[in-house]
Amino acid sequence: MNGSRAMRLAALGVWVLVGLPIVLQGADTWQRMAQWSVAYALFGILFFADLRKPSAPLLALSSLSILVTVLLLCDGFEGALMVLIAMRLGTRSDTRTGIAWIIAQTLLLGIAITIHWSLRPALLLAPPYLGFQLLAFFTMRQMSELRTLSRVAERL
Repeated sequence: MNGSRAMRLAALGVWVLVGLPIVLQGADTWQRMAQWSVAYALFGILFFADLRKPSAPLLALSSLSILVTVLLLCDGFEGALMVLIAMRLGTRSDTRTGIAWIIAQTLLLGIAITIHWSLRPALLLAPPYLGFQLLAFFTMRQMSELRTLSRVAERL
């Protein structure tokens, strides 16, 4: 299995496992569950479409769909989906843009958690997810740079 396929499968696994607790737990109303399901599925569609054809608008809409899921039914694991976005940013954005995006989406995640629950859970959940996103971003940047250097060396 090549690295790209393995990463797609791992991302699919993260997406499924983040949603599983909500699916198993359910919601107080079927309408809320239906709304959450649409937002959750939309993330998957947008994110995996971005894997096929990279697009900043697809990633931005992916981030927004995560925020909608948090506002509807939050279980605290949604930040893992933002780590997937940070990985994508690491392969194609400069450091300043990537960090700004990650900070913005983390702040919005914290606001959404505060609206859904309260400030305390937001302060407990958002910082670790910020760290995970930065780790994913810089890991993918490093891998992309090494891949580029390898291609240059092959041409010499």
